[in-house]
Amino acid sequence: MAISSERGWLCSGLKVTSQRSEVIELSGELPTKEFDYEFPAAMVVEKQKDWFRIKLFRGTGWVSVSSRNSYLPLEKLLAINLTYFTDNWDGIIFETPTKGANKINLKINTSVNVLAHQWVNKNLWIKVKFPVEDVCGDVDPSIKPVTGWIPAHSKNNQLNLWFYSRGC
Repeated sequence: MAISSERGWLCSGLKVTSQRSEVIELSGELPTKEFDYEFPAAMVVEKQKDWFRIKLFRGTGWVSVSSRNSYLPLEKLLAINLTYFTDNWDGIIFETPTKGANKINLKINTSVNVLAHQWVNKNLWIKVKFPVEDVCGDVDPSIKPVTGWIPAHSKNNQLNLWFYSRGC
């Protein structure tokens, strides 16, 4: 999901260029996601050995990553941080990945505990538990504790879950 370098984050204000047939094209600012308070990182959409395909201003492109860089997979980012549902989530939770769907009406930004992850047919699934009270003190008595699976990405390939990089 994210690439960082040992001297700081790889992409703070970074402009990306690509080369095609000896012509350099400026793609624009690299899209980033904030990993920690004011620490942006490149968004990795595919990984193959030491090559990462990252989101660019337009489309995606491959970059070679050196040993100075760190790759933080989405499943790890969600597991170690305070995670919540984004507005891309359709409210459907599954008993197992891809089976036994139930619709749950929750507001976006409802915090969840990430319990596990599983890859099914190249799709990342996240097992979550909805707490009655999250660590930020957002109490919603109408939410009954539920555990289930949701796909990490929506049908339009947007994230269903993200985390508070700056705390509550």
